Amino acid sequence: MIPFIQNWSQGRYGFSRVIITILLMIIAFIAGNLPLLWIMESRKVNSIPALNDLLGFEGLLMLQVLPFLTVLGTLFLLIPKVHASTWKHWLHAREKLDFRRILDGFMLWSILLLFFFGVDLLLNPTAFEWNFEAWPFIKALLLLAVLLPIQVLVEELIFRSFALQGFMAASRSAIVSIVFSACLFGAMHAGNPEVQEHGPLLLVVYALMGVFLSVITFLDQGIELAFGFHLANNLINAVLVTSNDLVFQVPAIFRTKALTMDISSSLMLLVGLALFFTIAHRRYRWQTIAMFKKYR
Repeated sequence: MIPFIQNWSQGRYGFSRVIITILLMIIAFIAGNLPLLWIMESRKVNSIPALNDLLGFEGLLMLQVLPFLTVLGTLFLLIPKVHASTWKHWLHAREKLDFRRILDGFMLWSILLLFFFGVDLLLNPTAFEWNFEAWPFIKALLLLAVLLPIQVLVEELIFRSFALQGFMAASRSAIVSIVFSACLFGAMHAGNPEVQEHGPLLLVVYALMGVFLSVITFLDQGIELAFGFHLANNLINAVLVTSNDLVFQVPAIFRTKALTMDISSSLMLLVGLALFFTIAHRRYRWQTIAMFKKYR
């Protein structure tokens, strides 16, 4: 079996083909953003809360996910036509897609997120305000369950497949591939309102998450586990807590004044990632040291 990180060897990825793919994905993303940009310009609206008031949560979310849908549609053409590759090579190195891994990643990280949020709520009860309204919450949950997988899948295909495998083909080093793909993942979030509000320190958190997701993709021979983790992270965080400085204005269970990443939050995140890695490592019997020695 060819390792997932080396799947560029099973397609055509010359320099010109890679540049074409990058340019077309950027064009598709920009095209998908045009409706939202037109509304912002025509209505003179320049903030997420104002857009949420104008369009409603459902309308805003659909427009926010539209660019990811256009990129996904573009990849449906690029993977077979430009790269002479298959979806299998972009998703995993196994015989078939492992849906159990997606469920494992989703459930395990969901449980850990809920546990640590409970701890945070006990330690800082005044930081959170009850915000639950049954019908808006149910509608939001259903819409998120449909649309967020599109966003997450596109990000995983770009950063944990295309970028990770591409940097591996260029550098022959798993460590270099993991670090560079993670840096790109962090940089992609530079335009998020929470980063604009609280500064570039949050980009370090996003890059750390990118490193973690790239590591488990490398060790697990596919993006299934990372996809489940990433989907749980976006969905559970979205429905648990909202604030005016978040990119998705969800009618969540709780509301807080602003996103914070203090020492206690950072420690809980690191402990959560360590627990997830330890459990997944034992469950899937990853050969971590051997893999990093072989592809260092």
